[in-house]
Amino acid sequence: MKRTITPPELKQKSISQRVRSVLGKEYLVIGVEELFVIDDILNGGTRVKCDVKFGENTHTIEAEGKGVVDALFHGLKEALCPHYVSLEEVTFEDFGLGVDPTTRRTKEGTDVRVRIDVIVSNSRNANHHFYGEETSFNAAAVGAVFQAVEFYINCEIAVIKLSEWIAEAKVRNRTDLETQYVTALSEIVCSTSHAKSIIEWKKRTNYN
Repeated sequence: MKRTITPPELKQKSISQRVRSVLGKEYLVIGVEELFVIDDILNGGTRVKCDVKFGENTHTIEAEGKGVVDALFHGLKEALCPHYVSLEEVTFEDFGLGVDPTTRRTKEGTDVRVRIDVIVSNSRNANHHFYGEETSFNAAAVGAVFQAVEFYINCEIAVIKLSEWIAEAKVRNRTDLETQYVTALSEIVCSTSHAKSIIEWKKRTNYN
């Protein structure tokens, strides 16, 4: 399932690298060990339940949707939007499914690796691409959806941190640091929307 990386994906990768460099050990990794899925075949709905780890914290996610991807995506958004307001503006646009026949290890070929690609957009109308690749469809879906949520959460954390650093640099009259932080901030927000995040931060800190 080799594919050519597009220019927007390269830009997204650059943003992720910048975010990781800003956050360092504070980068928030999310993951899950078990996922329970119930498909209502007759009515076409899907229910999911899982305990999601966010750094040192764990949240139980229970949600319904039109398939695993839809249920997981909306379940995570509902649980996390109160803490990460930028997720409110993130929407699910599209997803694709592919298999790699070269990975089969049995004669039947039923153990091939599955790849789930999801396209997510925000209020800037910037699309971001995420994917999961596993032998299990559900595991691949988890990988793709969790990549997307992890990306936007950490972008928001990095934006707030850089906003704090810029404010501190201004107080200290460190224009060199201010310029450095503004450059980093500009790179992150060029295709991710965090206007609400910054407004909420200003309210909390009384920063004008």
